[in-house]
Amino acid sequence: MEAEIVRFDDFDLPVLDEPIPAGAHMYQNDHTKAWGAKLAEFDGYIFVTPEYNHSVPGGLKNALDYVSLEFNHKVAGVVNYGADKGVRAAEHLRLILANSRVAVVRD
Repeated sequence: MEAEIVRFDDFDLPVLDEPIPAGAHMYQNDHTKAWGAKLAEFDGYIFVTPEYNHSVPGGLKNALDYVSLEFNHKVAGVVNYGADKGVRAAEHLRLILANSRVAVVRD
């Protein structure tokens, strides 16, 4: 197994600026194309997220909104922390990922 740490903030993603929804896979911006290409390299993901205001941080949600097909039919695990151990962030992240057809492993 090979693993790589990928930080969405390394891709300089502004607040979502794609005119066409991610599911169409018709990216117009170079930062979106680079972000999508990086995510497409992997067979699975481990998300590490804190909990803010009973959910995931806005930056993570924004980064996930940029792409969709890159996640299709892959698996993910969630490591969460924060208030009440971050369980609400994990639950919200599972719902967000389900929209991109990601199978999230529990516990």
